[in-house]
Amino acid sequence: MARQFVLSLDLGGAELKHVLFDLETGRMHRAHPNPRGPFYRLRGAADRRILDTVLPKVGKTQRLSRHVRNETARVLKRWRCPPDRVVAVGISVAGKVFSNGRGRRAATFIGGNTPKRFAGRDRFGQAQINVTGDLLELFPDPAVEVGIANDCNCTGVAQAMVYEKLGHAPRQTFFITMGQGFGGGGAFEDVDEVGHMKVDGLHPALHLECGCGEWNCIEAFASGTGFPKFTRRLLELRRTRPRTLDAVSEYERLGGRLDGDLAALIDASPLRKVKDLRAEHVFKHARLGHKRGDGFARYIVGRCAGMAGTIIASIANVHGLTVFGLGGGVARHNPAYVGMMDEAANRVIGTASKFSPKRITVELSPLGKVANDYGPACLVVPDEHKPAWVQTMTDLARKMKR
Repeated sequence: MARQFVLSLDLGGAELKHVLFDLETGRMHRAHPNPRGPFYRLRGAADRRILDTVLPKVGKTQRLSRHVRNETARVLKRWRCPPDRVVAVGISVAGKVFSNGRGRRAATFIGGNTPKRFAGRDRFGQAQINVTGDLLELFPDPAVEVGIANDCNCTGVAQAMVYEKLGHAPRQTFFITMGQGFGGGGAFEDVDEVGHMKVDGLHPALHLECGCGEWNCIEAFASGTGFPKFTRRLLELRRTRPRTLDAVSEYERLGGRLDGDLAALIDASPLRKVKDLRAEHVFKHARLGHKRGDGFARYIVGRCAGMAGTIIASIANVHGLTVFGLGGGVARHNPAYVGMMDEAANRVIGTASKFSPKRITVELSPLGKVANDYGPACLVVPDEHKPAWVQTMTDLARKMKR
């Protein structure tokens, strides 16, 4: 019998990545990352995307679906893999999913950075993009499962499979990524975009705009883009509005979040002189795990850990979750910060009712760096092959951790 495969597609904001997995073992057979995805900006201008320049005779609302089909056919041909050797197709998307495509239906979603000119509307007026309408033609066999989910939900499904092997109830686990953004998803596939949960209890001078256009999302503070944004706001207050910064200091002291004075901490901080400030600079000077570190950097990290911990506890309280596995560069490179979020979450976790988790675990994901590649494929892996896939994923994560 010819070798069979599971195909995964990662449809990101600016990338379309194909990965081919061996059905029996779950080992990665081929991978084709394409950094010029359908929404890649050709010349850096906001109104010029790949989809503006390809398939000009195809209506804009059908263009993404056709583009995904054409690219998938091209990649499979390059790999010399006939479509009839693919038994399932899993797709992760950076956005909100409206139809997961199961049962060979058209799968639809909308992303925060998706240009609406490529979206159609359902009968209720909701803007959405068809991902699989044309792709199904490439895999006409009705036995071929095709499904999509939010990218973090995909990873949450894969992580849940591994956590089950480790002795945890899979549906009580959740994945959170802290990279350039802040996202999350779990085995239910019904919770996503958690990075846009709102942070409360901020001094008005610290309100920050998120990349989504809203204000005070957790992503605007506790992410790879959020840390420098939060730090720059405080540095700006020191330079231009010192009295307002004094008010912020008093506000933070009254809330028990600051022991000292922000102006003094900033004046003594090397972060004042860092050009092109990034999250890694904040963590470098905070020196978590050491006796001494920059007080201003430590305040930033501690404040963000508190905000993120409260968000995590809120998710756990509502959905009855007990284990949170964290991925993304901010989490992976700063395990002490993960520990701070664990402490912060457990300070506010529900303990009174019989539905409360009482105690949760916030830790680095057991999937490590392999999380994103395996996520979409795990949506559609047949049950009889899942044990072999779990073993392959855990072995890979262990090797990459060395």
